[in-house]
Amino acid sequence: MHEIHDNIDRVVIVTGHPLSGMGNWHRKGTVYDSSIPWPVVLETLGMDGDQAFTVEKLPIWHGGNRPTTAELKDAFGWSYAQSFSQRGWVVLKADAQVEAFRAVANTADLNDTFDCVSATYEVIQNDTLTDLAEVFIEAAQVERGVTIPILSAGTLRARRLAFLSLGLPNDDALDGLPARGQALNLGTSHDRTNPLMACLASTIVVCGNTYRANLLGRPAEVQIRHTASAPMRVELARMVLRDMIGAATELDGQIHRLLNEELPSQLFGKHALEAVLGERPADQGRGRTMYDTRRSDIIDEMMSPRVPAEYRNTAWGGLMAVQGWEQHSRTQRGGRHRAAVAVEKLVANRAADGYPAAHKYMEWARDQYPQAFNLEAVTV
Repeated sequence: MHEIHDNIDRVVIVTGHPLSGMGNWHRKGTVYDSSIPWPVVLETLGMDGDQAFTVEKLPIWHGGNRPTTAELKDAFGWSYAQSFSQRGWVVLKADAQVEAFRAVANTADLNDTFDCVSATYEVIQNDTLTDLAEVFIEAAQVERGVTIPILSAGTLRARRLAFLSLGLPNDDALDGLPARGQALNLGTSHDRTNPLMACLASTIVVCGNTYRANLLGRPAEVQIRHTASAPMRVELARMVLRDMIGAATELDGQIHRLLNEELPSQLFGKHALEAVLGERPADQGRGRTMYDTRRSDIIDEMMSPRVPAEYRNTAWGGLMAVQGWEQHSRTQRGGRHRAAVAVEKLVANRAADGYPAAHKYMEWARDQYPQAFNLEAVTV
């Protein structure tokens, strides 16, 4: 149920932090009050101390390391394997292509086989979790001056799963950050349960149940399969996690500049919305009705509580109205965190990424307010 193997797995958690979302309810973790010290994280994930270990791919019969019948059945199929009841070992037929497969084992106990995988399978060590966490923590400190607490870390299922959870506080400096007030959960498996993943959720990982709910049951901001391309994708993951912080910093500067640009209601209703929606159809019919409805909806959005009154006559208020209409009138596909997608897509400014109205508005704003987009001339 909790999948914490006594005497093998270790879990450390913070129970007093508001972002933890739950207490030490499985009563098997070592509890900390605010943030877990980094040396404790390393030791917990098997990267330091007496219990240090790595996960390795080994030849099938290496040093007595023998996969179980079920593991070989999963890898080869029964057509290649015959099981013998004595001790549960498997004997392969003479024509089996064993060279293409390896056993995945923990160096702390090579006789404990995690899985049987193809030779192209890439083992992602636990230090990748800590590496990605460090990227995120360092970016928050450098870019935003905010300290990100470590709320949980550990291994599950006799070290077949590893996880690390970070909390993103509701700090004023994080305004605009998509993950604000959430937990960023990182997890990987060594038995093909799941790829390396980083997911935003409302609670942290503390056991098998919360691992499934907050990682396997969530859309991933980062997902890296255990294949030969994994090292390259880890580099991309570092960029994604850093950009989740860096995009907020860039966005803050853009907000500051657009707030200082006046946008009279006539200019917004005529020229800005024409740039977003195109020219109004001249002929009566469904196209003209749809155009008028969309225009009216965007103006209603401008006057809604989602756009503060003091922003309504600014270029930033216009973007808030257009983007608010576009996001609230459509379902965000793919299940990703809506705010995370919004910030990423707005800053990236790619026309084909699913927010065409907001990008058309930004293209118009660049022509209308070129000084707001001249980063060398404006200091925030």
